Amino acid sequence: MHRLYLILIITLYGMTSICQIEEDFDNNDLSNWQGAISDFKINDQLRLQLNAIDGGQSIIYTDLSFPDSLTWSMDI
Repeated sequence: MHRLYLILIITLYGMTSICQIEEDFDNNDLSNWQGAISDFKINDQLRLQLNAIDGGQSIIYTDLSFPDSLTWSMDI
């Protein structure tokens, strides 16, 4: 029985993935983002930069909608 659990864990671990979106912030607008928006700014290179006054945790996130046709690219 323990072998079954081990095989299941290894199989499920291999199926997990992590992804992130690529955003260029060229419109200098964070209105579509949620979370601690005031802790971030868009710098002169149009990159998101942490600008929090205090230490701790600052998170922002946005909703994603995928089109009917989508291309995935991966480096393995």
